[in-house]
Amino acid sequence: MNSKDQQNNRILIVSPAAYPLGGVAVWLDYLLTGFSQSELDVHLALADGHFHNASSYLQRYPYAQTVRLDNPAGTQYGRVEAIISAVRKLDPALLVSVNIPDVYRAARTLRATSHAGLKVVGTVHGLEPQIFKDLDHYSDAIDQVIVTNRLTEEMLAELTGIEAKQISYAPYGVQVGDRAREYDTKCLRLLYCGRIEESQKRCSHIVEIVKQLELKQLDYVLRIAGDGPDKNRFLADLTKFASAERIKYLGALSAQELQVKGYGESDILLLTSEWETGPIVAWEAMAAGLVVVCSRYFGLVCEGALKHRHNCLIFDQGDAKAATESLSSLSDPELFGKLIQNGFALVRQRYSRETSIVAWKRCFTAVLGAESVRRAPAPQTDAIATHGRLESFFGQALATRIRELIRKPAYIGDAGDEWPHSFMQADSSYIKRFDKTLRELES
Repeated sequence: MNSKDQQNNRILIVSPAAYPLGGVAVWLDYLLTGFSQSELDVHLALADGHFHNASSYLQRYPYAQTVRLDNPAGTQYGRVEAIISAVRKLDPALLVSVNIPDVYRAARTLRATSHAGLKVVGTVHGLEPQIFKDLDHYSDAIDQVIVTNRLTEEMLAELTGIEAKQISYAPYGVQVGDRAREYDTKCLRLLYCGRIEESQKRCSHIVEIVKQLELKQLDYVLRIAGDGPDKNRFLADLTKFASAERIKYLGALSAQELQVKGYGESDILLLTSEWETGPIVAWEAMAAGLVVVCSRYFGLVCEGALKHRHNCLIFDQGDAKAATESLSSLSDPELFGKLIQNGFALVRQRYSRETSIVAWKRCFTAVLGAESVRRAPAPQTDAIATHGRLESFFGQALATRIRELIRKPAYIGDAGDEWPHSFMQADSSYIKRFDKTLRELES
């Protein structure tokens, strides 16, 4: 361990590598770049494997102080051991989880053995019941939770054993430059940008909006930037109602490509999500001079940033007719210009990268300077998952070594199997409680 008379400012951030085009990856990239100019010594530990390809991730976001978390056995024991090994090698004062709950399990072992003073931070990038159950279960191992949305902050206080003083807010940020641009109020140049999935993004609602645009015979073009599990169905459904001239699929774009092919060729960002913890795509669009037309997603009210007909247009979730009416109202150049101006002012004041970096640095520095949390472990059982007969016969440690030697990893079906972003299962009663709390706080 470091000498007691020299403060250890080393931070190890543990992150997935499977989603290099997502908003979390963009956030982490600018955060690491910003921290490199500070007194904090920040290292990145990237999950590695088949779906989590650290080499591919680093090609997009090169960062010198990176270690790879290799788990050739494909087991939970192997994941935890990879994190423990990285901590023992780098000796950080602060360990940060970015959607990797194995960090909390590893922290319990490290605090009980070689790193009694290790501090742990969880970051929350989703509004899903199982994430909150994880944080509650591992609350004994967590010093601070940092959230990017005010609703998340209130949900944690309501649903977990984490105390209010252990919850901090630090927003996502975007690059804010020159907003001067020309826009066309005659043709609706729409952009959908993000993961193409129904569960959170509600892509089917975009299909319903397109149907309404066709019924009203409005002139529009919809550009789609992104990828995801529901891409093929989404694009097929769109082509049932709109011609190829109307729908332009751009594929998964890098941040630089998105600025040119996405924001640069569009005037309106269309967002139909059920929930968001930013959304960073809205702040990016506003910074680029687009108007945001969005659903009343969970997270919007508590955050208090988006205001209907002031800096954006808002419609109720799933209300395609109201969404289309909002889009139609943008034929008014005065309204269009006001929304662009006020949207740009919002991101400049609250969601710039500089503002975000300062907020995150403040949170990390506060944890480094505080006493580490010490509580009794959660009462629930916390056995590491078994993956087959090898674990049953030989135990976790030996079975993991055998799998590595014979190169026979446990079954891994997708990125979530390889490095899960949550462990705990949410039963129907918990989901009802979660949804009730969500609606009450956003009412």
